[in-house]
Amino acid sequence: MAAKTATELSPDRGSAWLTRGRCEANLGEPELALRSLERAADLDADVSVFAAERAALQALATAREGMENPGRVRVVDTQPPAS
Repeated sequence: MAAKTATELSPDRGSAWLTRGRCEANLGEPELALRSLERAADLDADVSVFAAERAALQALATAREGMENPGRVRVVDTQPPAS
């Protein structure tokens, strides 16, 4: 996965961790995605960008805990385009 490589090459870039988290979420791995988004938020001063995605992933991870076959989920950018 290119996003994983990006975080390995530039572990201090919040945007790389955000991209990795979104990829992990789209691959049906909300727990991994949540960890990546948390890392992104730790590295980036503007944590509001990540708040909605983190909340959605936390809810999904909690809901999946008791499911036998939780399936996949797609997470998209919830932020409006910059003006």
